[in-house]
Amino acid sequence: MDDDRIQNVAIGRTPTGRFAVGNRGGPGNPFIRRVTKLRSALLKAVTTEDIAEVVQMLIDKAKAGDVAAARELLDRTIGKARQPVDVTSGDGVDDRPVEFTLNIGHKVLPGAVAEQKLLEQGG
Repeated sequence: MDDDRIQNVAIGRTPTGRFAVGNRGGPGNPFIRRVTKLRSALLKAVTTEDIAEVVQMLIDKAKAGDVAAARELLDRTIGKARQPVDVTSGDGVDDRPVEFTLNIGHKVLPGAVAEQKLLEQGG
């Protein structure tokens, strides 16, 4: 056994690094009891009408041009916008092979097959 494997066993892991049977894991969140009490108190204090008023205020601010309010409103209602991913190699040219699928009716075709189908269909 090498030193890494001996150390893994000593800290409650198997020789492959997985958690061993009976390992308690970490201490967890030390603040969870307090957070639970605070969340419970907040839920008891806030009424449905309070929420409706806050949402209406957010809508009014968004309509008046408050970009932060508009972003928050849209993020909470239709979901956050997906962030673009830079796929260039640093020189501004995307030189990675493109992986894609093509949905044709009920079939999903992987990259090369999908590309051939697109060419056959004139697409």
